[in-house]
This record gives sequence, C-alpha cells and structure tokens, in this order.
Amino acid sequence: MEEMNIRVKKSECLYYDKRADEYDEIYTLGRGPASITDPNTYRDDVIKVRESIKKQNIRGMVFDVPCGTAFWMPSYYRNADRMILIDQSANMLKKAKERAGALNCLQRCQFFKIDAFHLGSVKLKPSVYLIGFFLSHLTPEEEIKFFSLIKNKIDRKGKIIILDSTWSEERAKTRNRAGRQLRKLNNGKTFEIYKRYFTREDLKNISKRESLSINIEYFGGAFFAAVLIL
Repeated sequence: MEEMNIRVKKSECLYYDKRADEYDEIYTLGRGPASITDPNTYRDDVIKVRESIKKQNIRGMVFDVPCGTAFWMPSYYRNADRMILIDQSANMLKKAKERAGALNCLQRCQFFKIDAFHLGSVKLKPSVYLIGFFLSHLTPEEEIKFFSLIKNKIDRKGKIIILDSTWSEERAKTRNRAGRQLRKLNNGKTFEIYKRYFTREDLKNISKRESLSINIEYFGGAFFAAVLIL
C-alpha cells in the first residue's frame, strides 16, 4: 500500500508540472479535468470565489501554497505587504512569476520550489494562508498533518482561506467521492492522481477537529471558498 501511495504521489507531482501551460483552462474554459459537463458551472464559480477572496481584504503577509499558476493572485495582491508563493513544480512557479509580473507586484513576491509539507523551511510567518485545491489531494491522515503544520506557522488571529472542489450529484455521475483518478493532458498523456471532494459537513468537521471558527463564504456546483479563523 505504501509503495502504491508513493507511486501515485510521484505521478500527481509530474502531472501538475506538465499541466502548467493548460492548468487555467479549468477555470477559464471549464475544460481539462472537468467532471461537470456545463463549463459555465466552473466559470460562474470562479467569479464567486474571486469575490469571496476579495471580501477578505487581505493584508500583511500571504502564503499562497501551493500557488500553481497564481490564478487567484489578482483577488488578493493589492493590499498584501508580501506574497510567498510555494509550489513543488518549476513550471507552475514560472507561470506564477509571469502573473506577478503582469500585475506589477514582483517586488513584493518571493517564490519557493518546495513541497507544501516543507513550508517550515521558509523562515517567515504569514498572517494569511491561501490553500488552493490542495486539501483534496490529501488523505484524511495527511490533512491532519498539514493543518498541524500551518497552525504552528501563522500569526495569532490569522486566517486560513481554503479553495477547493465540491461534491454533488452532478459530480457523482463521473467521479467517486474519493480515490485514485486517471487524468489526461491535452496531448493525451495520462497520469494517476488521488482526489477527493468536499461537502459542507466535511468543512464543519475540519473546523471542529481543528478548534477553528469557519465561514463558508461560497459553496457552488464545482468550487467552494471557506475561511478558517484562529
């Protein structure tokens, strides 16, 4: 079992590194690994999630982990003092730097090519975490370990903003709620990943387990935005 999990994790890391050039298509076009047939579901949820992030009026130091292409940066960069962008993928970080450059905020950014579980090596402590589409790739045991890590590395009264994928009857037509999936790139190459989807009850259980208050800012057909507060 352990050997299989390691193999899937390696495949997952390679998949996202290779997918960097087409990663944003799920948000902008509703395609790629889309498991819901109507692309407007994705595009509409992107608008709502962006609004939810902007509503937080983020200030201070932000850890965007894993940052991917920094797709959500336009929703939080204006008032942030510093932005620490962390990802295991060199190709994703390249896209993130390009986005920061286009927003003219590179001088406020630092980029770290590390696994999210190694963010303790970054000698900084944020006031806000943006955890985008990462928890859904963790087993429940890994999720507990990750929360322990970030709770020990955040300012008092900090915020943890979680963006991720929702579970629904529509999603159930093509996906299992949790488990291994085959993902295909535009060039036809396939990779195995681990993925799970969240209900409102799942989020409330995380809040209870971690002794954090929670505001579920948006819960749509494809994505959700929730804020956990220390």
